[in-house]
Amino acid sequence: MLKIVFFIFSFLNIPGSATEAKPVTLIAEGSTYDLSTSVEWFVDANAEFGFRDIINGRIKPYFKPPPTHILNFGYTNRPLWCRFRVRDLNPDNLYMEIKNPDLDSVSVYIFDENDHLVHQHHTGDYVPSGDREVSGNNFFIDLHTKKGNEYTVYLRARSVNSSLFLPLYIAPLKTFYNSDRREGVFQAIYYGVIFFIVIYNLFLFVILKKPEYFYFSAFVFFLGIVFAIYSGYAIHYLWGKQTWLNKYPVVFASLSGIFSILFTSNLLKSEIQTPRRHIWILALTGIYLLSIILQISGFSKIAYRFMLYNVFFSFAFIISIALSVWRRGYKPAGYYIFAWSFFLAGFMLYALREFNVIPVNDLTIHAAQVGSFLAIILISFSLGKKINIYIDNTSEAWSLAASTAEENERLIKHQNRLLEDRVNQRTHDLKQTVQTLQQQEEELKVANEFKDKVFSMISHDLRSPLTTLGGLLNILQNENLTEKERSRILKNLRLSLKHTHDILDNIFEWATRRQSREHKLREFDFHQVVKEMTGLFSVQLEAKSIKFVNNIQPGTVIKTDKNMIHLVLRNLISNAIKFTGKDGTISVSCEVTESNFDIKVSDTGIGMSAEDQKKLFNGNNHFTTRGTNNEKGTGLGLLLCKEFIEKNGGKIQASSVKGKGSTFTVKLNKEIQAHENVAV
Repeated sequence: MLKIVFFIFSFLNIPGSATEAKPVTLIAEGSTYDLSTSVEWFVDANAEFGFRDIINGRIKPYFKPPPTHILNFGYTNRPLWCRFRVRDLNPDNLYMEIKNPDLDSVSVYIFDENDHLVHQHHTGDYVPSGDREVSGNNFFIDLHTKKGNEYTVYLRARSVNSSLFLPLYIAPLKTFYNSDRREGVFQAIYYGVIFFIVIYNLFLFVILKKPEYFYFSAFVFFLGIVFAIYSGYAIHYLWGKQTWLNKYPVVFASLSGIFSILFTSNLLKSEIQTPRRHIWILALTGIYLLSIILQISGFSKIAYRFMLYNVFFSFAFIISIALSVWRRGYKPAGYYIFAWSFFLAGFMLYALREFNVIPVNDLTIHAAQVGSFLAIILISFSLGKKINIYIDNTSEAWSLAASTAEENERLIKHQNRLLEDRVNQRTHDLKQTVQTLQQQEEELKVANEFKDKVFSMISHDLRSPLTTLGGLLNILQNENLTEKERSRILKNLRLSLKHTHDILDNIFEWATRRQSREHKLREFDFHQVVKEMTGLFSVQLEAKSIKFVNNIQPGTVIKTDKNMIHLVLRNLISNAIKFTGKDGTISVSCEVTESNFDIKVSDTGIGMSAEDQKKLFNGNNHFTTRGTNNEKGTGLGLLLCKEFIEKNGGKIQASSVKGKGSTFTVKLNKEIQAHENVAV
């Protein structure tokens, strides 16, 4: 086994200012040395020292002995200087990691044993991730060491928008990649849950028109942005070159606080249940707005303190309102109390660490994030409980309506015996009531079918892009990727996210037009649509080495429902990829005749038997099989295609030969497309 050995020394030539640090030996392959308590340090109270003061020795008398715990100075804009000595006996070059990604500026100066400057590096959270020595959410500094040589390292760090603490570690770069993998998994789960909850609740808001779902989605979204800034992932994955956004964490935190208050007010009906506390909780939104104005105006420290104290008041009022509503029998408030209690506990640990009351460690660094994760999950349960109550109340309303109808019928029979001349009128009224109830029942049935189809479309159409996203994220975790490969994967991630967003837009637009019974035909370049499909499925095609051929001539214009064509092509191409083996071919062509558009999607896959072809479009039986790589389907894709095509005046056919491939043909009638409005 390769042994990694290096020593950390304190300076010996400064009498009265620094004591000798105990030499530390680390002998373990793939290990990381914690440097946090082995550095000399001092706080530059007037921010007066710089590189020249290192050269002329003016800075030396100010250094203090190594601390007993990780340096943490709370919320201060004063620079911190650190110094340590390294003798490198390790064959691999050493790197230093600073596990505080929210430092505004970091300067490192490295001198050899003859006091010659070997390397200097300047970075900070204003430097884009791609422009750093090592791309990542934390700061990695190349120490430029050589085996057997001794170096003195000076570090100057400063933070303006958050607390100043300095966890320092030294190891070869590959060791950092191995040790930080667990942190990456946790962050991926956290932001994956954030993304899912935001999208899901926005969908519920569109469907149910209930404002609390929008408020909850906005609250979770801005909360995720705040943690992304403080953990360094915002500049790594979101902002890109727009690093100025990192200067406004208070703005995003205050927006999250405002939406949490609006969400609480709507969910718990605080205006009715607790009117006095409702007035106070709305007043807290004014303080959040003041914090936003202060930070934008440049008063970051004051804005941060206003926001931090206001968060505690918000917690207190939210939990007190939830307790009051829960005591009155509103069950969803129980989840709400637990949720905000977890959030409050995590936030208190975070605040105590921010003000240097408790030490810096993995628990205090991630306490607020873990607390928020548990809170979001429990609040989601609360919303689910509310939906169940809504369903129960609807059932009770139907029972009451049925009882009322029976009572009306009894009264009518009694009056028939007394007033014969009113029998016909009462009978007519009763028939109208029954017809209305039947019509409402039919409408409810149609609405339920419509809801099921919407959820089926989301499940079916989003599976492929989400699978692509998962695959790309798995590849991205590979530590052996080159920068070029990592850039290409990130580009594919952004492309896949864009296509996922487009799919959601198409589904929402379809749902809206389905309810309004309106349909709009338009002309578009069919070649370009097929080209877009190539980008959507590029990862799956590349994974199976499938050749995709677009036989549509550029400039081929057809007139139909573009969203319908998108859905049909996505399903047919997805199926073709599923049943085509490695090095196969998929092609799309279009024959334009005087009366028809004949669109064909062909593959060289495994094909189907005649018996299986008969099952394809059977609405009573969702037929599905496994693909060449054991891919799983829902059996809904072709049924949705058939419904959409037929409602646009067309038809779909399939022809296949077992072992030689399949061809799906979509025929759209030009005359119908030109003269009829067809409801999708």
